[in-house]
Amino acid sequence: MVSVIKEEIEDLQFLGGIFVEIEQQYSEADYSNQLDAFLPVLEGTHKKQFSAQSSPSGQRWPALAPSTIKRKGHNRILFESGRLEKSLTTKSGDAVRSVGEDGRGLLFGTSVPYSVFHNLGKGQKKREHVGLVTKTLDSLVNNVADHTVEEMKARA
Repeated sequence: MVSVIKEEIEDLQFLGGIFVEIEQQYSEADYSNQLDAFLPVLEGTHKKQFSAQSSPSGQRWPALAPSTIKRKGHNRILFESGRLEKSLTTKSGDAVRSVGEDGRGLLFGTSVPYSVFHNLGKGQKKREHVGLVTKTLDSLVNNVADHTVEEMKARA
C-alpha cells in the first residue's frame, strides 16, 4: 500500500523554506551507526580478496618469483606472517578503522608499513590489496541515503 501526501503550494517562496530545512537536516545528520556497521563488510570483502589473491577489482596478483617461493617455503602471495592480511580483515593492532567525529567519513586501512609498497607497486610488482569496488561503495551510499530519508521523515 502506498500513501500519498498532497499539498498545494500557493507561493513559490514557501519552497525556499523547505529547501533550507532539508539542508539543515542533512547537515545535522549523523551516519556513525551506518558507517560503523559497514566496517565488517569491508573486512569481509578484503578477506575474500586475500583468499582469491586478487585486487579489489578482481585482478589476480602477479605470481611470486620462484626464488621467493623457495625462500618463503610456500606460494601464498602477500603472506609472510599474516600481519598484513589480519590488519585488513580483523580489528588487529595494525587495523586502521575510524568513523569521523561528526558522524561523517570513514577511514579503513592498515598501518602495516610495507602495505603501501605492495598496493602501489613501488619498487616491486603491484599487488593492490586495499580498496573497494563500485558495487560495495553503492551499497554503503544506498544505506546512508535510506537512513537520511528515514531521518527526514521522522522529523517531518
